[in-house]
Amino acid sequence: MPPTPTTPDSFQSATRGGSTTTSKRTVLRGRSSSRGTKKPPRVGRRIVGHMWEFTVLGTFVITAAVAYPAGMLERRETTAVVSDSTWQTVGANCILSGHGDLANCSKAELALVAPLVWAALGHTLANATSVAHNRTSLNLTTCLVGASRGYGAVVLLLAPGDAPTCAPTKMESVAAMAMLETAVNDSSEPSYLLSIYVDSDNATWTPRIDFPAGAATSVAPLLPKFLVADDTGHVTPTKSTHANWLYSSSPLGSRYTLSYSCISEVVAAPASFYQGLWSNQPLAVGWTCGHVIAHSMELLTWHILLAVLLYGALLGDIITTVVGMQGLWGGDPVVTYGIQAGFERRLVAFGIFGLTRVPFPLLQEASRFYFRSTPDVAVFGMLSFVNCSIPLFAMHWLVIVVQRCPSIWPCRVLRIVNPIMNIVALVVGMCLTSIGDNRARYFDPMWSRTPLVGFRIHDLVFPSGILARNSPTNPLFVTLLPQYVVAVSVGLCVGLVLPRLQHGRWVADLHFFQQNAFLSQHTPFVPSHVMGLPLSHTDCIPLGTKLVVRASTLALLGYAVVEAEEAKVSTTNASIQVMPKQPKQPTTGATTVLVISMYDLPVALLPIKPYRPRVLGTIHDYTYTPAPRGTTLDRTKRYVSTKGTCVS
Repeated sequence: MPPTPTTPDSFQSATRGGSTTTSKRTVLRGRSSSRGTKKPPRVGRRIVGHMWEFTVLGTFVITAAVAYPAGMLERRETTAVVSDSTWQTVGANCILSGHGDLANCSKAELALVAPLVWAALGHTLANATSVAHNRTSLNLTTCLVGASRGYGAVVLLLAPGDAPTCAPTKMESVAAMAMLETAVNDSSEPSYLLSIYVDSDNATWTPRIDFPAGAATSVAPLLPKFLVADDTGHVTPTKSTHANWLYSSSPLGSRYTLSYSCISEVVAAPASFYQGLWSNQPLAVGWTCGHVIAHSMELLTWHILLAVLLYGALLGDIITTVVGMQGLWGGDPVVTYGIQAGFERRLVAFGIFGLTRVPFPLLQEASRFYFRSTPDVAVFGMLSFVNCSIPLFAMHWLVIVVQRCPSIWPCRVLRIVNPIMNIVALVVGMCLTSIGDNRARYFDPMWSRTPLVGFRIHDLVFPSGILARNSPTNPLFVTLLPQYVVAVSVGLCVGLVLPRLQHGRWVADLHFFQQNAFLSQHTPFVPSHVMGLPLSHTDCIPLGTKLVVRASTLALLGYAVVEAEEAKVSTTNASIQVMPKQPKQPTTGATTVLVISMYDLPVALLPIKPYRPRVLGTIHDYTYTPAPRGTTLDRTKRYVSTKGTCVS
């Protein structure tokens, strides 16, 4: 049951949102009673609640501040693939002659590619290695890399003595190392890509710098590469930077297309069990992979501008909350409300809030390529947390539309606890999409689809760099959308059930909107069907024949309360500029405060105002009086924000 005080003193001590003003007749702060009844745990909960509001609002800024420096707009890194137990031996008895013939090869090796291609590989390897040794033949071992993932490459190891093994346990010497993948030529025709490293005693290495991490990896420079036609075996030299593993995605449209590719490398890897026969340098195959987003600086600029606009639109809420928190530890009555809960009536701010989320599906699309380190996994989780707010944002707009539709039960609505619903949905969405083997869920399926051309392994085609043109991959956000919808549904259920558990009823009665002068004049409509605002008739307090709402209700509905700075020492109210006529001045000693839009509060507090904020009305002794049309604040006066006041 709501309290029913009979005096202004008892009325004020029972509210959470009180005025900082005083009169000669009453002391509105009620300090003695409030300080005696406030308990530190409650104060702590309210402070934590306010800080949580700021944290949620700042989540996208924190996520962007982490994702952009992590290279989600552009990134490049070189990795070595060191031989281990996952490497499979295709054959270890093949012999490469000085003329390019391949003898004693296993059936599995011969089945990898077409006979013409296999013969072309032998001649190309012989021509490349003949300069580095004077031997008539080399032993060749064929290894399959990535079989456990369902995609990868074929590594060819050549040595003059014993044939190298695919999963050595001790250091082995190789005279040459080659990697065979698939790619497309300049005419976009499928081909095999052969990259060859031939060891020598004067082998040189060049650093490959990761971006933006800055780590350096030594790689063999100008690695000879050849394209082998998959049907004729025709061999064509190509540039050392020829790329494959191509992928592109445009979740935000073609202007901001994400392009990903890799370049095969031979890396100086200290952890490898292979070393050059003459250089004694540890060797491993690897790739330099990365992505770039078209017009990324434009996207970043728009994102920064949207962030500035959002916090500009919410600056009034932030000021009101900070002013209110100043009295928490002292036990003073303060305005307590949730910024998230008020978004329902702050459509401009809420719209900007949604726009700030638009770039994140593209950033998440980039993050699917990087799961090597814990920070990379954390970035993906943060992006997933933010992206879950997109379907949540759509659901909020659905609520906004539904509550404007006619209802057969006017003024009776289902209550949703928006802040709890939001956090439950976001956390559940992040858990559903980010816990587990993310590489197996989001990276591997991109490359294990049907290839244009591949390697024949056990009657299956093994993908290795290019995919069929008719096997597109959906943007990751589209793939995750069903899980996000489940998360939002869970949050909605919690948000609907919580009022029932807290108050013992499913619906809120909004007839009190018609019994309060301020609400009846400054509420464009009474919500129908469903509502996210934490409002109820229990938030109103009878004061004689009046029905009074708390200061937090004004803030929830998007209104702020200010007073002229001199009003603290003078009871004369001359703080508004009126057009076309001056309203009647109050004759009592109580201070009159001015009601303005929350959007205008930051401007109202400036010493020099770029424009005159509109005054909606005045509150004097809890009584609301609407201001004549055209009433604005005086540019020459200074105003201060108050901790709010109750209004009838």
